[in-house]
Amino acid sequence: MISFLPDFITEDYYNSGEIKHLPVNDCDVSVWTQLLIHKNKWKSPALNAFIDFYRDVIRK
Repeated sequence: MISFLPDFITEDYYNSGEIKHLPVNDCDVSVWTQLLIHKNKWKSPALNAFIDFYRDVIRK
């Protein structure tokens, strides 16, 4: 079986030899993300920090 999984999920299995990484050339993967926030709701400082982080990540 083949699957796309994040490295932090597979790291222990890869290090133990249970799974292998396959090099894939010429494969562009696009990920669409969306963050919906109600404009009239209160936002905690933690949520504001996450929103700032999210904006920085999606601009890269």
